[in-house]
Amino acid sequence: RGGSTKKKIARVCGAELNLDENDNKDSQILEIYGTEDQRRKAKDYVEFVTQQRVGPVHIDLGANERDDLTVVDVPEDCVGFCMGRGGGTLRQMEEEWGTLMFSFVLGRGGSTKKKIARVCGAELNLDENDNKDSQILEIYGTEDQRRKAKDYVEFVTQQRVGPVHIDLGANERDDLTVVDVPEDCVGFCMGRGGGTLRQMEEEWGTLMFFAQVKNNDSEMEKLCIFGSIRARRGAELKVMSAVEHKKNGHFVRGGELLHPDRVPGDDAGDDWGTDCMLLDNENFSYALGAKGSTRRKLATASGCIIEYVGRLACMCGTSAERERAHDYIKWLLAQRLGPVSVDILDRDDVTCVEIPKDSVGFITGYRGESLRRIEEQSGSFLFTNGTDGKDRSNDSETLLIFSHDVYNRKKAKRIIQEKIDDHKDMRRGGGGAADTTTVTATVAATTGTTTGGTIEGTAIVTTTAATGIGTTATVTATVTVTATATAA
Repeated sequence: RGGSTKKKIARVCGAELNLDENDNKDSQILEIYGTEDQRRKAKDYVEFVTQQRVGPVHIDLGANERDDLTVVDVPEDCVGFCMGRGGGTLRQMEEEWGTLMFSFVLGRGGSTKKKIARVCGAELNLDENDNKDSQILEIYGTEDQRRKAKDYVEFVTQQRVGPVHIDLGANERDDLTVVDVPEDCVGFCMGRGGGTLRQMEEEWGTLMFFAQVKNNDSEMEKLCIFGSIRARRGAELKVMSAVEHKKNGHFVRGGELLHPDRVPGDDAGDDWGTDCMLLDNENFSYALGAKGSTRRKLATASGCIIEYVGRLACMCGTSAERERAHDYIKWLLAQRLGPVSVDILDRDDVTCVEIPKDSVGFITGYRGESLRRIEEQSGSFLFTNGTDGKDRSNDSETLLIFSHDVYNRKKAKRIIQEKIDDHKDMRRGGGGAADTTTVTATVAATTGTTTGGTIEGTAIVTTTAATGIGTTATVTATVTVTATATAA
């Protein structure tokens, strides 16, 4: 812009560079004036800069010794911090010290290459033979996958030297979602060294970066999210949640979500949408869970994207996915008030297991912890049904297993049935570990009287033993004891 790169190269190599910028010509000529050494370096620098625009820069350090080069190994998690937003920090260093600085496309262990492949669906192979003068990036896949892969490689390489430029009006893209992030929230969304953005990419399988968008009159930074529609919508809601946390009222006003404007091509279809449920503070904490565990559980079981933007529970996906998510959140919150009764007739997302009455506590565990572990292992949502509307004996309760994935429901049912069988074996002495484990008891005298050589009174007995399924059970009881008194 304004010949800034040309001026930078001239300042670094000491040569004079003139570019014929006549737009009527089919080509442009770069004239380089200076000593032989200055001209050689200028040609190298121009080649490096042009390589950056289309792919990784390749330098053979063993071919010829260079007196103008210093190489620094920067940890991958520090690259974004050293680069700065849009490469601004690196550009400041160049300006301050009169240098030319850049990095290359591959992260440690090829992480960037793997990320690009995951997002576009193509296979990327890089010939890393050090004996060759150049490297070749091979891209395998459909025409659409290869096109996207080439675009993503170009975007990533642009990031290494400066801001990424994307013309949203040139061609419609079906792989791009754009989010307006307020200037004072950019650093918060990026995280230290870009760590937060990288976590979002890893979670949703996306490629995300801030870009300079052509014809952008807004003062807000443009965050571009590339990937499938589900991945983009999930990452978008995650960003909106972060912005709303930092700047309350930006995306949620009057208890409603302000939906972002869509760029051409960002269309999910008629069946896709986002539904919202406003939560009060107590319900919000309960529906979120420790470190978001409950939210993730409900999202996995329902197959729906669930994210909390402010106090809004946002459910994004197909109409069937959103309906399941709404039901699961409603039932979850109802459990805070008492037993939940669900009409499971005509539902295709539930499996029932009958639990013997005397095994219910064993299956659910202390404060439901055992059920939570089963949910985590199987990707399901579990609770006992208050009533199913049928006449039943009182010797069992119905445990409901909810998940959009029948495999997850089968896995949960298998785990539960194994626990029921273990409990039956323990109760009838059929092989449970508790039958062969030495039980230790601690007796603490609480009250008592001394008569002659004995002490009579009450005491608390605490007994701990293995249950035979990898956990322990502790029983505390108050008993009447008689003990012989001895002198200390």
